[in-house]
Amino acid sequence: KMRFIVDHVGAAYAFLAAALIGTIFKFSRNYLHREEGYFRFIFLMSTLLFGLMVVSFSRALDILFIGWELVGTTSVLLIGYFFDKPQPVVHAKKAIISYRLCDMGILAAAAWAHHYLHSTDFVMIPKMLEHAHGGMSLLFVGIFIIWASLAKAGQLPMSSWLPTAMEGPTPSSAIFYGALSVHLGPF
Repeated sequence: KMRFIVDHVGAAYAFLAAALIGTIFKFSRNYLHREEGYFRFIFLMSTLLFGLMVVSFSRALDILFIGWELVGTTSVLLIGYFFDKPQPVVHAKKAIISYRLCDMGILAAAAWAHHYLHSTDFVMIPKMLEHAHGGMSLLFVGIFIIWASLAKAGQLPMSSWLPTAMEGPTPSSAIFYGALSVHLGPF
């Protein structure tokens, strides 16, 4: 079953995401309305917002992974938005390789938590410290999540994609790499 949790940090991030993407929608209506892929842009930004909401309110690593992938996929598709030119496609490939290498961290954390802690629920995992191997298992889950956040946050050694990601439309570059996506890793 899918369960979500609303806390102060998640609600603040979700509000910030909705406000910024709403601003981008308003700006893009005048800026991109004559572009051939305008409706594709609106769809991708809407998918981004949905993915950010899923990450903000997820209660388990499994659900977090769904939102994480939506954000990463929309990022790659927006980097390669101008797919008729070769450079945006090359840069989108570079981003997807970095994302997929680090997304394995979320999968590894979820697999480890399922196998050793028998739960991926963020409310239940801290209670696992009482078990014999709970502390070590939580350490590995934490390390895997930190690994996963490296690409989204554009941190070393997974930061090479970030400067080339500006190939997409200006509004999506601003929202992704100046505000929301880069901060999603630390969040």
